[in-house]
Amino acid sequence: MHEIPATSSTSSLIELPPVAPSSVYTMYRSSDGYARNQSGIVMKVNGRAKIAILTGDYHYGQLLKGVMDPHESRLKPYELVVPHHGGSAGSWEKKITTGLKAIDFSGGVLSTSSKRCKNVPREDVHHFFVKKLGFACFCSLCKPSVTGYDVSLDGLSVWGRIT
Repeated sequence: MHEIPATSSTSSLIELPPVAPSSVYTMYRSSDGYARNQSGIVMKVNGRAKIAILTGDYHYGQLLKGVMDPHESRLKPYELVVPHHGGSAGSWEKKITTGLKAIDFSGGVLSTSSKRCKNVPREDVHHFFVKKLGFACFCSLCKPSVTGYDVSLDGLSVWGRIT
């Protein structure tokens, strides 16, 4: 197991620099933030035809600034797991939707149970990713009986369970 050290920062802003890059994946470890959800890891998995981004609870602005690249996404579109289960992951402003529209996505998934938390998924976030971008959605708003999902990247399959 490879330890990914915390990134030190003197700024009050959270930074998300790449660490432990390889030809298959790049890990991003944030500088520590005041909120626990802002201190974690993002992983980009580089497949033959697309790039998967496992986002954790990072804010949309952090991902747009430090992880996503419109030029890279034109060469290999992104497959995205929507941050924070479609809940509040930073502010959801016009500049965020404009930035996300500049990215090429092959698809993505919004995975949560709206019965678990009152504010997840947020209706505007849900609408943007599911209705506008056509992401798969496994939430009790869309599919009340769904208990699992399967995401495949170049023959590698990841299966998760939603309870």
